[in-house]
Amino acid sequence: MKNPEKTNNNPPVNASVAGKVPSSENIQELYAYVQSSLTFIETKNGVVVALLGGLIAAILSFSMERGNNLWLYLSTIPSVIASIPLLLSFYPLKPHRQKSEIKQEDRKNKYLFRCENIAKLSKDELAHLLMGEIGEQKIEYIHRASKTIARKYRLSRIAIKLLFGSYIAYAIILAIAKLICT
Repeated sequence: MKNPEKTNNNPPVNASVAGKVPSSENIQELYAYVQSSLTFIETKNGVVVALLGGLIAAILSFSMERGNNLWLYLSTIPSVIASIPLLLSFYPLKPHRQKSEIKQEDRKNKYLFRCENIAKLSKDELAHLLMGEIGEQKIEYIHRASKTIARKYRLSRIAIKLLFGSYIAYAIILAIAKLICT
């Protein structure tokens, strides 16, 4: 017999959620999670870019002290390659729709979770929008921000793989070159 306390009350994965409104507590919890994830990945990517820049500067300064050594200059290439996806993660992407394709609803609908949109509103318009249902606006923001955050994480993983893969390839090439020269 099953223990009644351990019964799974979760709906099946394919269950329809139409007509059910998420509680504002759930929306707020997810919103806080998305915001902390955004802060984390942007900080992480910024720190890694700074570290890679420092590594490049250190290698170049070391190579200047030791004279023009081609291998030292070449050792900056993996760091430069790994920096590219990280820098791309800071570049915002906008939908590639033409102006004629933008729905009339999109022009009228002002998303409250973008400072640029809030700044365009008058105080009365903002007050009117805040008195309405803000939950839908928050859900829309969470969805859009999650797509952006997923892209940032993906580019971060690509950068790390490129960095280590490039340095491993560099080490192998350097080892082969040393064996051939000796």
